[in-house]
Amino acid sequence: VDVLLRDKYLRDDDMGPRLSLPAKQLRRTLQFLQEEFLVKYELVDDLNAGGSQATKFWYIDYHQAVNVVRLRVFLLRQKLEKAELRARSSSVFLCPGYKQKTCNGRYTETEAQQDLDP
Repeated sequence: VDVLLRDKYLRDDDMGPRLSLPAKQLRRTLQFLQEEFLVKYELVDDLNAGGSQATKFWYIDYHQAVNVVRLRVFLLRQKLEKAELRARSSSVFLCPGYKQKTCNGRYTETEAQQDLDP
């Protein structure tokens, strides 16, 4: 991603030497980043310009990448809030006479706070 930040469009053949990665590993990494919606490619037909094949030029779609990061942060925040709520709601408070069955004193955290706060 760092290489794509410096140059707007790059071929994977140009990125390999800059990152000191073999072509196969670089293509696998670019494929993963594409599946995660962080990079895109544009297929340019080199045959018209005398080339031998169509070439993929990789780039970062900043608008989409920012939205993907925002969505992931939002989903992570939701997951953490749910986990915190589950952890809080699982705590149960017992009154002193609960073991002798003199009271029905099982309270959740919110019930205990409501009973103790005037």
